[in-house]
Amino acid sequence: MTLRGRVVFPNGPRIPIESGGKLTVELQDTSLADAPSKLIAQGKGQAIRFPMAFAIKYTSRQILAGARYSLRVSIKNKNDELLYTNNVRIEVTPLGPNRTKFIDVPVILVKSR
Repeated sequence: MTLRGRVVFPNGPRIPIESGGKLTVELQDTSLADAPSKLIAQGKGQAIRFPMAFAIKYTSRQILAGARYSLRVSIKNKNDELLYTNNVRIEVTPLGPNRTKFIDVPVILVKSR
């Protein structure tokens, strides 16, 4: 199965990322509020400019009935410093008839260039 989407920066549609930027989008099991999230699958790519497309591949065997899932986005520069991330929970439904197939994930600026 594949979850596709775009990482968007709400304050500007086509802002360039500094050279060597890396995008990571993680599908996480966030069911337990008092425990760290569990990584289910991730997509990685080059971060060039907003909006940027992503795709995360996973199997139905990785998804547990009744669990809650969300996305975490990070964009880092070539020095591995965090530039952008999502600051709100982006909940997704990875299985079933209402499965999330495409989603926009807004991010905020963490570190100025």
